[in-house]
Amino acid sequence: MSSNNLVNADVLSIVFQNQITEEKLKELEEKYPADIVYNMKDDEQFKEARKIRTERNKLTEAINKRRIEVGKDVKSKGDDLIARVEKIYSVIVKPFEAEDAARKKEADRIAAEREAFLNSQRDEIQAIRNFVPDCANKSSGVIADCIEAVSTIEVDHFDPELIHEALKVKDDVTTALYNLREDALKRERLAEQQKEADQRDALSRISNTPMALFNSSSDEIKAAIAALDATVINEDTYGDISAAKQAVHNATSQLNQLLDMAKAREAAQPPTTKAANDDQPELAADEDTSESFDIKYERFTGWPSHASRTQSHELETVCCKLEEAEKHIEFLEEMLCQQAA
Repeated sequence: MSSNNLVNADVLSIVFQNQITEEKLKELEEKYPADIVYNMKDDEQFKEARKIRTERNKLTEAINKRRIEVGKDVKSKGDDLIARVEKIYSVIVKPFEAEDAARKKEADRIAAEREAFLNSQRDEIQAIRNFVPDCANKSSGVIADCIEAVSTIEVDHFDPELIHEALKVKDDVTTALYNLREDALKRERLAEQQKEADQRDALSRISNTPMALFNSSSDEIKAAIAALDATVINEDTYGDISAAKQAVHNATSQLNQLLDMAKAREAAQPPTTKAANDDQPELAADEDTSESFDIKYERFTGWPSHASRTQSHELETVCCKLEEAEKHIEFLEEMLCQQAA
C-alpha cells in the first residue's frame, strides 16, 4: 500500500469518522455499482433517483463542513509550527538578514555615488564639447585662447569607463576649433581688405573733390571748401591720418584755385547789350588768341600686384601716394586744357 493510501486511510478514520468510513464507502459502491444503467424515463426509478441525490448532497455537505473545520485547525497548528521553527532559526537567520540588508544598502549607496561621479565627469566632457558652439562667429584671437584652454585640459583623472570618450572629444574639439580659427582668419583678412579699400575710397573722394567741381560756380566751390574744413579725420575712416590731412590740404588748395578762377570767370561775364559788344576791338579773322599747350604725361603702368600691396603696408602707402599724385596731375592737365581753350 502506498503512502498516499495510508494517509487517505488515516484521514478517513480520524478526520471523517463521524461522516463516513471506509466500510460505508464499500457499502455504497456495492449498493450503486457503476455497471448498472438506470432508466430515468421510468417514473419509479426517477423518483428513487431524486431521493438518492438528496442522500448524496447531505453526505457531501457534511464532509465539506468537516473539511473546513479541520482546515482551520490545521492552519492554526501550522502557523504555530512555523513560528516555533522561525524562533529556533532566528539566532542565525536574523543577524544574517540584517547584515544582508545592510550590505545591499551599502551596495546601492556605492552604486549611486559612482553614478553621480560618472555624471559629473560626463558634464566635464560636455563642457569640452561646448567650446565649439561657444566659439562660433568669434574672432581668431578668442578661438586661439580657447584652443590653448582645451590643450591644458587633463583627462588622466577620468574613470576608465569614460577616459576614451574624453580623449576622443578633446581631439575632435581641438580639430574643430582649428577649423573655426582658420575661417575666422579668412573673415578677418577679407574685412581688413574691405576696410583698407573703404579707406582708400574715402581718401579718393577727398582728392577727387576739386575735379568734380571743375567749372562749378563760386558758391558750390565755397560749400565744398567748408565741407572739407568740417571733415573729421580719424584712423578708422581714413587709415593714415597724415595722408588724409594732406589730401584735405591739397584738395582745399586746389578748390581755392578753382574758386579764384570761378570768381574771375563770373566777373568777366560779357555784357548783354550790343553796345557793350561794340566797345570791344574787332579782331582779325585770322588772328589766333589761344595758346598751344603740348601736355604729355605718361601714366605709370608698373603697379605692384594686389596681393603684394596687401602683404606690405609700406608698399600700399607708397602706391596710394602715387595714385593721389597721378590724380593731381590729371586735374592740373584738365585745368591747363581749360585755360588753353
